[in-house]
Amino acid sequence: MAQHELNDGLRAALMKPGDPTRNPLGNNGGAVRRLKFRELRAMLIAVGDEPCDVEGYTHISKREYVVRILYGLAMEGHRWAIKYIDDRVYGRVPLDVNVTQQPQPELSYLTTEELAARVEQLRERVGVLPAIEAEHRAAMQAERIAEEHTKQLAEAIEAEVVATNDEPEPEAQG
Repeated sequence: MAQHELNDGLRAALMKPGDPTRNPLGNNGGAVRRLKFRELRAMLIAVGDEPCDVEGYTHISKREYVVRILYGLAMEGHRWAIKYIDDRVYGRVPLDVNVTQQPQPELSYLTTEELAARVEQLRERVGVLPAIEAEHRAAMQAERIAEEHTKQLAEAIEAEVVATNDEPEPEAQG
């Protein structure tokens, strides 16, 4: 079946404006899911309460056996087992994140002096070290000096080439 035929078939099955709702009670299946969850939980508890059939552990329930295995994995260093036990015994650590933002001034209305003062405030807050700034300035100055020297050297070489071309060639004696 071609792709466009499949799409046309699906398009015909979609709801159109004015069609009656397909879920008149508005039930999204929550009650059914809760019922299935309760049934599954009850089955897990019932099976967990049965005696363990592993040799040497018949005196405890399956649930106790699983807990012992889980603790054994945690003792071997499995981080997921440690986290699982910690979350179940002590509960998850509540995460409280409060983000507040102070109103910032509109920078386009500030003068150059006010902007410079603001930059200094931010540097103090962030803790930019003067040594790093001095090192950066020195590196920039060294780069500028190197560029100037390269330019001067290129000019000197060009002048020498021009001077060599302007000299008359010696006459050959023969």
